[in-house]
Amino acid sequence: MGLGGWPLTSLAKAREIAFENRRLARSGGNPLAEKRKARTPTFEEAAERTWDALEAATRCLRDEDYRVRRNAAIALRHAAAPAAETVPGLVEMLGDENRYNRFYAADGLRRLASVSPEAEAGLMDHLFTSHWCPLTTPDNPY
Repeated sequence: MGLGGWPLTSLAKAREIAFENRRLARSGGNPLAEKRKARTPTFEEAAERTWDALEAATRCLRDEDYRVRRNAAIALRHAAAPAAETVPGLVEMLGDENRYNRFYAADGLRRLASVSPEAEAGLMDHLFTSHWCPLTTPDNPY
């Protein structure tokens, strides 16, 4: 069982933790189980962290750095149902200058289409008005 690496955990603190773990083990406890139990968040805590992460990823869709925008889109496409709140940001990102970012935004909307009619509508609207060739315009997609 790890006690924490130096310099984050001093030798004195590591000895103190080891002593407490031995004391717990001698009394019939399981130090590792206790450590895991202490780290496991409640459902409410996990939900709050998830929403905070989704909000942060949605803000990152508008970042100056194309890599940050791309990674945000990748994260959101894996978030599934809770990410339905992020549809407007993904739709906006379909117009990104970076083709990879456009791909990940489109893929995110495709994955969300089963739980969000707005995602499907945004993706289909983009597909019908995209410039597929030099002759394609928003007025004439054919």
